[in-house]
Amino acid sequence: MTPDAAADLEALQARIGRLESKSRWLTFLVLAWAGATVAFAAAWLLTPPKTLLTARAFLLQDAGGKTRAVLGLASGGNVSLALTDDAGVPRATLAVAADGSPSLTLDDKEGARAVLGAMRLNTPGTWPGERTVHNRRASSLVLLHPAERVFWAAP
Repeated sequence: MTPDAAADLEALQARIGRLESKSRWLTFLVLAWAGATVAFAAAWLLTPPKTLLTARAFLLQDAGGKTRAVLGLASGGNVSLALTDDAGVPRATLAVAADGSPSLTLDDKEGARAVLGAMRLNTPGTWPGERTVHNRRASSLVLLHPAERVFWAAP
């Protein structure tokens, strides 16, 4: 072997050694990245969903962005679920007052109302002092005329 060939051989062997070292590091980094990706994906996919979601209100909207239902808690402690029509007018409301009195209210398009459960009735009088307020119990059923006058009530 000539001296030039021997020097070339040594240079090639040194270069091969450096490439082998770089390939080992590259292999290590690729495997570490793949392992971290698999661990992150497993932790993300296997984590159970939260069982508790906290909010003061929830809005259910249709595809056009109109609110069709509202579940909310008022500052006074009343909680209600209101289902609305296409115009956003509440048609069915399930509510529990802060004092624990429940009610189910159904309203039609003409303004008539049926209330099952607790209800506060205000009857205006024709003269000052004739106005009466009557609190119905949770077991009552009240049908109201569109002008908010009692049409029928039991008890």
